[in-house]
Amino acid sequence: MDVEDLRLLLSRIDKEDQFDEVVNREETQYLDNDLISLDLSRLEIDNIPIGVFDLLSELIYLDLSGNNLFSLSNSIFHHLENLNYINLSHNKLKTLPRDIFWNMNKLRVIGLHKNLLNNLADDIFEHLEDLEQLNLEGNNLSKIPNIEDLINLEIINIKNNPITQF
Repeated sequence: MDVEDLRLLLSRIDKEDQFDEVVNREETQYLDNDLISLDLSRLEIDNIPIGVFDLLSELIYLDLSGNNLFSLSNSIFHHLENLNYINLSHNKLKTLPRDIFWNMNKLRVIGLHKNLLNNLADDIFEHLEDLEQLNLEGNNLSKIPNIEDLINLEIINIKNNPITQF
């Protein structure tokens, strides 16, 4: 994905006017013309159409924190098989589709803190064996999904949730 493809991506989420800001952010980085790190934080994004990230197969870092996301499609990230880091914190997400992290086996860090999450499928993190950090702080979760298979999990933050089952 080159710079013009990034402009197209931003236009699909109605943020083309933010192009210069996004391109110049420290976390937005290219390697050999492939976008490997993308910072879309604090852009007031409220919707991400299906297919927006389909050309970003080399992406390893994605920050969508501080937006106005209420929901996400179950296949929105399915082409991001090289992603190591995703930050969805400080949004308005109430739930996530069970398959949201499908095909993202290289994920090491997931930030879901400071949302409105009240229910997550028990197997939402099932196949993420490389996951090292999971932040669920500050949601409305009464139950934590199954983390038994997360053999590399080093840090899990579940503070400030009304947890009754773990």
